[in-house]
Amino acid sequence: MRPLRVEHVMRRLPLAVIPAALLALAACSSNTPAASAPPASSAPAATAAGPAAPTLGPLTLGRFPSTTDGRAAKGLCQAWAGLRAEYAANVYNDSPDQLNQWFSGPAWQQARAEAGQLGNAAAYSGLIAAYGVATVGDTASVDSARNVDKACAAGA
Repeated sequence: MRPLRVEHVMRRLPLAVIPAALLALAACSSNTPAASAPPASSAPAATAAGPAAPTLGPLTLGRFPSTTDGRAAKGLCQAWAGLRAEYAANVYNDSPDQLNQWFSGPAWQQARAEAGQLGNAAAYSGLIAAYGVATVGDTASVDSARNVDKACAAGA
C-alpha cells in the first residue's frame, strides 16, 4: 500500500473540512515538547514609544448573488468585517495558542456558521481557503487577513 501524502489527503477533503483540519493540526502540535517553550513572536515587542499594531484599510464587500452559497459567502464576509480590526490587533499581540482560543470562541460563531454553510462551493473556494488560513493561529497574519478582504471584495 502506498503511503498517503498530505496533498493527496487535502485534495480528498471537502473544502469546509480543511479549516477544521488545520485547527486540529495546530492543536496537536501544541502538545509537542518544542511547543512548551515560550512562543516566538515574529512581531516586534510593543513599547510605549514603539510601533503601533498594523491596521487593515477599509473593506468594501463585493456583490453576492441571492443563492444559498451567495448568502452564506456574504454572511461570512459581513461577520469578517466586524472582526477584522480586532483581528489585526490580536495577530500582532497574541501567541498562536491565544489566537486559536479566540478563533474558537463566541466572537467567531457567526463566521464559522457561514463558512460551514458554504461547504465546498467551487465559486467561493478562494474565500473558503483564505478564511481557513486566516483563522488558524500558526498562519494568522495581516497578509492572510488581506487575502480574506480581497476574496470578500471580489464577491461572485
